[in-house]
Amino acid sequence: MIYRATRDAIWDVLGTATLILFHLVLAAISLSIAVGGIGPFLRGSASYAALGVGVVALAVGVFAAVRVYRLVTE
Repeated sequence: MIYRATRDAIWDVLGTATLILFHLVLAAISLSIAVGGIGPFLRGSASYAALGVGVVALAVGVFAAVRVYRLVTE
C-alpha cells in the first residue's frame, strides 16, 4: 500500500513537471511568433494576415503562461 502511494506520488510530480515544461516551451514559441507577427504590423510594414497570426499566437502564449502559473501555484 505504501509502495503504491509513493509510486503514484512520484508519477504525479513527474507528470506535473513535464506538463509545466511543455507549457513553458509552448509559451516561448508562441510569444516569439506573436512578436514576429505583431511587430512589423506596428511599424506599418505587414499585412493583416500576419497580424492575425500574431494575435492568435499571443492568445496561445498567454493561455500557456496562465496554465504554468496555475500549475505552479497549486
